[in-house]
Amino acid sequence: VRRPNGEDGICGGESQQTCEWIQVQGACSGIIGDGFPSITISPNPAKSKIALRFDESIEFESIQSLEILNMSGLRFSANYNVLANHIEADVSHLPEGAFMARVILENGEFAIAKFLKLNSAK
Repeated sequence: VRRPNGEDGICGGESQQTCEWIQVQGACSGIIGDGFPSITISPNPAKSKIALRFDESIEFESIQSLEILNMSGLRFSANYNVLANHIEADVSHLPEGAFMARVILENGEFAIAKFLKLNSAK
């Protein structure tokens, strides 16, 4: 793999998967690129509910599941509804912090986006 600085590098640990280095400038709210469905989350930061919206490449009938994970990879329960043009998920039970929403499609593809959860004012 050729890194952006021109050096050769290894990617993927012991696996022989194909990968490439990318440079990201500015804020990133999801994985976007060739072959990956894109996803955005609003509001971000969130207090009680989030809406996940997708690019036109995703057919809503193909959505298999939604997972919510913290940055350590710990999964949290996800109560959600697939609506006409987005997914609405309840995040009120999550502690304050940074999370990832991973939408898994029937064909094995997935989309990931990050969001912040804030506690409601008491």
